[in-house]
Amino acid sequence: MNISIESISQDKQAQWDSYVSKHQNFSPYHLFAWGQAVERAYRHKAFYLTAYNDQKEICGVMPLSKISKLGGGSELCSLPFCDVGGILFDDETVRAALLDKALDLMCSLACKSLDIRQAQNTAAPGEESEIPTGTKVRMFAALPNAPDVMWDGFKSKLRSQIRKAEKNGLSYEVGEGALFLDEFYRVFAQNMRDLGSPVHAKNWFDEIVKQYAGHCVIGIVRLEQLPVGAGLVLYRSGGNACIPWASTLLSHNRLAPNMMLYWRLIEYAINQGCTSFDFGRSSFGEGTFKFKSQWGAQPSPLQWQKYDSDKNLVSENISSGSKTRELVADCWKKLPLSVANSVGPLLRRRISL
Repeated sequence: MNISIESISQDKQAQWDSYVSKHQNFSPYHLFAWGQAVERAYRHKAFYLTAYNDQKEICGVMPLSKISKLGGGSELCSLPFCDVGGILFDDETVRAALLDKALDLMCSLACKSLDIRQAQNTAAPGEESEIPTGTKVRMFAALPNAPDVMWDGFKSKLRSQIRKAEKNGLSYEVGEGALFLDEFYRVFAQNMRDLGSPVHAKNWFDEIVKQYAGHCVIGIVRLEQLPVGAGLVLYRSGGNACIPWASTLLSHNRLAPNMMLYWRLIEYAINQGCTSFDFGRSSFGEGTFKFKSQWGAQPSPLQWQKYDSDKNLVSENISSGSKTRELVADCWKKLPLSVANSVGPLLRRRISL
């Protein structure tokens, strides 16, 4: 089989999205929309490498963005600002051809590296014991065809924690697109400051809801009129739903807003016909891993790779942070919220993870 590879433009978005949506390793991040949001919000150039077979049918894709980095220089990333990207392919020959093309593109753009955030399939039962503690994994839960089926499968402790939020006077509302975007961003920005992390720009989320029109939903948890929890889900009916961002206010966590938030968003995904729910990245065996496991999520090891400018594979590990990063985070937490929200987006656009 002869394979030809092109970098396509937006006029072929429908063909790209059709291939991605039908692929067994589909994620909403692979859709054309993610790269478009990156490019329009942050001005990072997007590339859509597409492999064609002899019949001129798509047999593989690789979305990429050129990211200007803090400290200078640039990297080519598949994909920035999320856990999963990389190559979707029909067979190993296609994967190798797309990787070679991406490495050539890295060199032609004079980028310092090529970062690929590939994901493996979910671990089979029993394989979890072979994953070392601290390993970065993606957490997946299979979804049944009705919310009641999933609810009945929860342990009594989890059901009581969800009910606790209601007993504490919390309420929930869900809306498609930008309906609750301002409330979402208010909670998200404060939570990021409290965690010691620069916040994304508001226009990043404006572009996300615009590009994922009809496939993006925001859930809000309130105490009376005050938003205390918020989450954004991307999805395709019949496929995977993912929750790239979920936040609660530290001052109200005792009321269990996160339990109501996650359950209602999972319930929404089931009602939209989604078959799986991606809870995002966690460290195996640690805090967020245990939180996501109680919902029935199973680990899927993340296989991230970095190639240098000489096309050498230099890393297959995911950094767990450093003392310097911890020091910066501690300082960031002490910033006035207005300062963090002003400076944060200037830094965040240059941090690809």
